[in-house]
Amino acid sequence: MADWITLGSLYAADTAAVQRAFAELPERCQERVLKPLLEKAARLVAAAERSEAPKETGLLGASLGASATRTYRHGEGSSKIFIAVGVRRGFRRTVAMAARGKRLKFARGSRPQRGDEGVRNPSLYLHLVTGGRKALQAGRGTIFHSANDRYFTRAAGVTPDPFMSRAFDQVKEAAVAAVTSEAPARIEAEAAKLANR
Repeated sequence: MADWITLGSLYAADTAAVQRAFAELPERCQERVLKPLLEKAARLVAAAERSEAPKETGLLGASLGASATRTYRHGEGSSKIFIAVGVRRGFRRTVAMAARGKRLKFARGSRPQRGDEGVRNPSLYLHLVTGGRKALQAGRGTIFHSANDRYFTRAAGVTPDPFMSRAFDQVKEAAVAAVTSEAPARIEAEAAKLANR
């Protein structure tokens, strides 16, 4: 499940001069222009995904964000700048599970009065939320084991909730507009710095 905004989609038809100016910049200068723009677009997408995320404990929404910008170089003139929006690391939490089928609540400070505690790690279940899962039945002589030390023979199916794609579709135009509005000024500033050397 990947949704993309490519560099070609950032250009309007009437910006041929901006395209030429960008293409004439050295590769490092192009990266200095693109990285902050891509980070801004990623923050917009991450905010939309947080607002669309299911609100069972709020942990999944809190864990969504943009990764650090990475540049992959494959020889002169063929580098790729990559930024991902998804679940960030470090959001494994203990949650209180009130009762089967009820809303889950964070265990804050003190032990919950009723129910058990369990461990939730959004990076391990995001794919189940967005893609769903069919119902599972253990075979003869086997059982399922969860991360919370629970044993069971049957697991209910999960209906897919493609909230990340929905959020991306909602904010894609705004992210592209934010990038294209700032790009010409950044390109001109880099060209001016290069000319003054």
